[in-house]
Amino acid sequence: MRKAQAIILLFLFCSVALLAAAGFLNTDKLQLNSWMSLIDGSAHLTDIAMPGSHDAGTYECFVWDKTQHLSIAEQLESGTRYFDLRVDNSLFNDFGNYENLRMYHGLTSPTTFYSVLLEIRDFVECHPTEFLILDFQHFRNEPYIQMLELIEEHLSPEYYALKNPVDIASLTLGEIRAMGARYMIAWGDFDSLQAFDKQYLFYRRDVLSSPYINPYHTTADEYLIEQGFEHYYAGRDNRLFVLQSQKTGVFADFDTMNPQRNEESFSPKANAFLRSLRSGGRLSDTNIVMRDFIDEEKSKLIISLNLSKNLVKPNSIRAFSALVKSSL
Repeated sequence: MRKAQAIILLFLFCSVALLAAAGFLNTDKLQLNSWMSLIDGSAHLTDIAMPGSHDAGTYECFVWDKTQHLSIAEQLESGTRYFDLRVDNSLFNDFGNYENLRMYHGLTSPTTFYSVLLEIRDFVECHPTEFLILDFQHFRNEPYIQMLELIEEHLSPEYYALKNPVDIASLTLGEIRAMGARYMIAWGDFDSLQAFDKQYLFYRRDVLSSPYINPYHTTADEYLIEQGFEHYYAGRDNRLFVLQSQKTGVFADFDTMNPQRNEESFSPKANAFLRSLRSGGRLSDTNIVMRDFIDEEKSKLIISLNLSKNLVKPNSIRAFSALVKSSL
């Protein structure tokens, strides 16, 4: 009975999501979860302004490791399309027990990798217009085998994953839609990538640039924006580009060790910088903007840059403008 109820609920959820994507429903919440449906198919993936989540799986972490307050499902619904996912094999080599795979940022989180995948799966199945970038850069205690088993069991990479060979630099959203791809995996460990030889795994360094220089993130907010961001943009190439827009605490300075407090101070300045991009500057170089404590308003601000980039479908400009109105 419970299984039947779950199937019915999933069907109803997907039906509502598909109606929203088609434009039959008109609420910010429903349309934000399908905002990519309003982007023109000619847009290159490396050009689209997308909200990103830094340490996306930390919403159940202790305050000093917590950089997100929304679950993965809530982040997806709020428009996030890039996820920095870090997985720990917390019971090293305990094969067959998927509960030991947990998210981490410093300390290991109560959040399991399995639960994260289920939330991604449910979203992917119900939102055919959306495309996700799952970035696995950091691993702890060699979780590779179990991770891939879970990915293949629950994310159906044979149907939904972008696969090699593909030229990321020239890839358009229209081509992604024609392939039926709904997500891609950037994999940071070269040895395991070679060992498993999975067509759906892209070596992270080949497809994605996410520069991070610690001193920019641990000093004054203005220093990160005025010097750090410009340095990162200067190295922009033809890969996916992640602008790391979060502060980092300093162990010797207790006041900086709370990510939420850091974000509360930094967020107004980061938002002002993003709004300034609408008039030019580094607008054309902006792709993925990674934030701490991503939410609807932060997502809307990033997504709104696609209007200035002229990437919105001509017949969808009015709907898109209404969707991001609160950020304009």
